Amino acid sequence: MIILGLFSALFGCGGDGKPGLFSSMGLHVSKSKVWYKQSASGYEFYRVNEVNGADPTTFQILKEISGCSRDAKYAYAWDVRIKDVDPNKFPADKASISCDETGVIFEQ
Repeated sequence: MIILGLFSALFGCGGDGKPGLFSSMGLHVSKSKVWYKQSASGYEFYRVNEVNGADPTTFQILKEISGCSRDAKYAYAWDVRIKDVDPNKFPADKASISCDETGVIFEQ
């Protein structure tokens, strides 16, 4: 049982799809949850946060490098919901997108 737990933590093969040690950094979409894995400092090698409220069935990663994503109800910057942004008007085809929890910048 301990060995199975160790493999789950290392390879991210748990039942909820949470990324493990050898998973890439960035957004990960499983069947039931959306996760954001980021590098950390200090005693942590990395940190994994659930993208709260994200719908994995409609979740789209728009630009991995900038962390911009959306689902049917909300737009996100990494693991944070962006306030007052209509995800249906959140374009996926812009050349350069930057975003944080307060807003989005589009450069054409």
